[in-house]
Amino acid sequence: MQDDRDTDKKPDDSQKPLGRADWIDAAWKTLGQTSLDHVRVDRLARDMDVTRGSFYWHFKNRDDLIAAVLERWFDVLGLEQSMIPAIAGKADPREKLWTIYERVISGIDGAQYLALRLWARNDPKTRDRLADEDARRLSHLVALFADIGFAAPEAEHRGAIYQALMIGEYLRQGHLPQKERLRLARFQHEEMVAR
Repeated sequence: MQDDRDTDKKPDDSQKPLGRADWIDAAWKTLGQTSLDHVRVDRLARDMDVTRGSFYWHFKNRDDLIAAVLERWFDVLGLEQSMIPAIAGKADPREKLWTIYERVISGIDGAQYLALRLWARNDPKTRDRLADEDARRLSHLVALFADIGFAAPEAEHRGAIYQALMIGEYLRQGHLPQKERLRLARFQHEEMVAR
């Protein structure tokens, strides 16, 4: 017998269970369309056509959902979770750098990337977690620029600029089709890795 706490059924789809991942997906979608401030239990329940009580079978509270959304962000864009595995088989540091930049653009809808960074400005726990991630990523970028052959001060400078390019990419070019965003990012990448 299945535990009712694990799933709940959508009224119009009596056979398809609704689980924790569905709530995270709905929050992720809302985050991409608006902001984390709009990720509210009432709104998500209405959008998913379920009762608000359904939410509490899967999450303690809204903060628990926000933590799950943040984990999704790290699963998609985190250095250890996503970036290191993506570059593991590549030898050329230039190719590794491009793979990281490309994943930032193609890995998520972009708006989620920006929304969580904006949320972190006012949420100390999220801010600290993103700051730690940024520091690890910057250290990795600097090491890749050093692997290309740039001396320490230049590698540090280029690593910081490269990271700023990735963080700001959606602000500058998020309105463009992904193919165009990747083309522009590739141009920036080539400029940064040129010796």
